[in-house]
Amino acid sequence: TSGVDPKSYGVQYYLQSWGQNFRAKVKAIVDDQLKYVESAKAFGFTVRFPSDDKIEYSPVNNSNSTINSISACILVNDENPRLPEWLAYHYQILPLRSLVVTIDPNSRYHPFEILSRWRSMGMDIEIWDQSVYLATVHLRTHGKCDATISAKKCHWKHRTRQTRFISRCLLEYKKRGGKWVLLTDVDEYLVFNQIHDDDPAVKNGGNGVDPI
Repeated sequence: TSGVDPKSYGVQYYLQSWGQNFRAKVKAIVDDQLKYVESAKAFGFTVRFPSDDKIEYSPVNNSNSTINSISACILVNDENPRLPEWLAYHYQILPLRSLVVTIDPNSRYHPFEILSRWRSMGMDIEIWDQSVYLATVHLRTHGKCDATISAKKCHWKHRTRQTRFISRCLLEYKKRGGKWVLLTDVDEYLVFNQIHDDDPAVKNGGNGVDPI
């Protein structure tokens, strides 16, 4: 166009294109969140968002989650085949009574039906949207992968989400007075060591040594 600086026109075009792309990605995130919330609601769950942080949640040592029980923070990604056994094992062995769950944005399936079985048995289960532990700008940069993103970068995005989720979840349980929090994937199990006869806790009558 006559009289228009090409560089200025290029910058305007870039900003316009960037803005359209950004809005499209934000819309996709919101659409995913709405589907996610509706699926959770069908099984009686309310998904937690950052705006819910002002709510006073019950401390971990309530009637369902005693001070001697164990809590857990898990990020799941298409873990439905493994999740029932993982929950059953840790519910009986630990005992696991409080759980914060977040679902990876790349997950094709949700675990709400499985989780609802354990909540009916008294387990305190809370579902977090990723916006609870990721800043708004990071929802786009650390969110869902697609065919344009390399496997290496997708893995890095997942690790970043996992790290921030764990940090936020641990902080939450600290605020609630939780003493023990399990951090594993659902293909990992906490196993107690067997106490042998030559263990100091047994051999010397204990002497103040905690065998656990």
